[in-house]
Amino acid sequence: MDKSFDCHMMQETVYYFCIRNGHNYTTAENIIKASPIQEVPDITKSKIVFDGDILFTSAIIKEIDQFQESESLLEYFRNNVSKFGYNHAGATDAIQKLWERIAPKDGLADLEKEKIQQLDIKEKTGRGVWEIFKQILGWDEVDEENRPLYVIHGDRSIKPLLKNNQLLPVVAEKNFPSRQTMEKIIYGRHVKPENIRKTLILIYFYIFLDLQSIQEPERRGLRSGRNSAADRRKADFPEKYDGLPGKCKR
Repeated sequence: MDKSFDCHMMQETVYYFCIRNGHNYTTAENIIKASPIQEVPDITKSKIVFDGDILFTSAIIKEIDQFQESESLLEYFRNNVSKFGYNHAGATDAIQKLWERIAPKDGLADLEKEKIQQLDIKEKTGRGVWEIFKQILGWDEVDEENRPLYVIHGDRSIKPLLKNNQLLPVVAEKNFPSRQTMEKIIYGRHVKPENIRKTLILIYFYIFLDLQSIQEPERRGLRSGRNSAADRRKADFPEKYDGLPGKCKR
């Protein structure tokens, strides 16, 4: 049940508490009115800074599961009101750490360029988000004469390639991982739940495929749903949900 609630939102935390303790909707509304919900920072303007004092969803739920009285919950809110100013901290932290494996000089992205594509990396320092993002999507490939196979016009955006694409439903087009989303996550800015979810999956799959390609080139293309599910659990995301790649009936 806990994965159905975003407990970085006080209102949903109250609903979780009430359902767990058998309280009705009227009780939930009274608790919300008594809570310091108006003091919570605007998550769209705040920045997640990982200084060892992050209140992760799992930690919130662990605390709430011990409460039986509403006053205990309200006291918890009052003591931690500033920490309810963000959500998806676990996923943000996970993506930032994965990016540190991919992006630096001689990171996984550079190793793929050198060992798989047989190309020299000219930059003496790490490459930019846009260059590496194109590489993750496979849009940096060149032909035998070193000419780009995919030409992307505009302001470093993949939207023109997604627009009116018959293979993508509208909801997938809107939430498709992008350079802008990646930059926001890297710098700790708020992004929509579906954006961060799909970015997390994309990064996990890229690292898995990249490691497979570097270590065992003949196995390139294999996918590991089991590894991906374990990684999503660590980042406080459910293992399965509608639209999950590979989720189908057999």
